[in-house]
Amino acid sequence: MKASNTATALRWPAALNRTAMRTKWFERITAMPPGLSIRELAERLDRAYPTVSFWAKLFSYRFKRMPRGRKSSVDWETADWSMKNSVLAGQLGVTSERVRQMRQQLELPPAPRCSIGGIRFRAFVHENSRRLHRWSIREMIAASGADISTATAHVILQKVGHRRNGSARRHSRARSGSIR
Repeated sequence: MKASNTATALRWPAALNRTAMRTKWFERITAMPPGLSIRELAERLDRAYPTVSFWAKLFSYRFKRMPRGRKSSVDWETADWSMKNSVLAGQLGVTSERVRQMRQQLELPPAPRCSIGGIRFRAFVHENSRRLHRWSIREMIAASGADISTATAHVILQKVGHRRNGSARRHSRARSGSIR
């Protein structure tokens, strides 16, 4: 192996004692041209990647950083970031965790915490808060035009403080005279 201009760039670490093994690896690393990736170094030296990585870092070899992982076939530029991560993940064929990571990497705001249907249902509940006792949950969902489950509607009603079986309903029935 013939020495290249890396030899002038690399210096033996001051606090590192010289041993035969360290000297051999220092010579191997300094003989390589600068700017190779660890993988390229490992291939040229015909040694294991972790071993070459250790010695290259120890001797401050300036290696080219390579992106890790596999390349995504998803076109993230055309993604509709107004959607929830789970919905977007289903459309793109990736996990919702991957969508969250990309949202963070692209410095986008966090995903909306509720769906469009949930937002629509919340607005309906707010606008009709005094009349909700007249409808069942299924009727409220239908009247709101929201595409949500009865379980989601129930959770939303609980969060806004509406009680389907609470004392407010019993009193309103007693006053109106309606009994089921």
